[in-house]
Amino acid sequence: MPNAQPAQAAAATNLEEPPQKKPCFVISPIGDEDTEIRKNADQVLKYIIKEALSDTYSVERADDISKPGLITLQVIERLLKAPMVVADLTDANANVYYELAIRHFAKKPVVHLISEGQKPPFDVAPMRYISYNLKDLDSVARAAEALRAQVVAIEAGEVTLTLIQLADMVTAPRGQDQNQFASFAIAIQSAVSNLQSDVRQLGTQVSDLTLSTLEQRLQSLKGKLALSPYTLEGVVHALSTNQRFSQAAAARHAKQDQERRAALKPNESSPSEEPSGTARAGLTPPPKFKI
Repeated sequence: MPNAQPAQAAAATNLEEPPQKKPCFVISPIGDEDTEIRKNADQVLKYIIKEALSDTYSVERADDISKPGLITLQVIERLLKAPMVVADLTDANANVYYELAIRHFAKKPVVHLISEGQKPPFDVAPMRYISYNLKDLDSVARAAEALRAQVVAIEAGEVTLTLIQLADMVTAPRGQDQNQFASFAIAIQSAVSNLQSDVRQLGTQVSDLTLSTLEQRLQSLKGKLALSPYTLEGVVHALSTNQRFSQAAAARHAKQDQERRAALKPNESSPSEEPSGTARAGLTPPPKFKI
């Protein structure tokens, strides 16, 4: 039994060791120190990528590599071997797209990010990507959550299809790839996801229209309408004036009609009425019969 205590101590030590984190390499515009590009890149790295993945991944960017050697070769090595890569496509940086092409060629998982309001170039536009806005804390939180969810889906077996993989499927001999239709379905799903992202972005922009902004636009519109003779007030005034004119004209016509009717009614007591021919001859007129 003398070996029992060392074995138990070794087991306790192994239990205390934290699990090994998987490497995740970040493709990103970096820029020089104290530039806007570096500031934005650092914020994306800290508040989106590391916020989403640092619990399970060791997140690393090119400027974090401290190992001696040629930095370009070390970057390419990580692009080819890292189990996970996150690429920020903001501002169409040439180095970013060079490294992204290497990762696509490796046919390994990659998650694409891009700043809201920007569109990726034509060649990678069909790819699925996550939009973010560093000036909107809610947008940053949504991007981190979307990144975390997408990585979890990839770990569960979801395929991140690239255009290189699509080209391989199209040119593959018949019967070699039995999952072509499933892969194309994934590509369609990615395109729909991008469309949903654009719709959410549009909804965010619409919600930014505050009540004061709407009131300002209404006031501006009212000022423009005031210059036109066809304003709402003018139309109402014209209608009311026309209505009063029509009522006065109707009353006048009714009065004139009454006067004409009174003039046409027989009036025997009127001295100005001309006597009939029988009365002028001194004869008694025949009796009148009522019908």
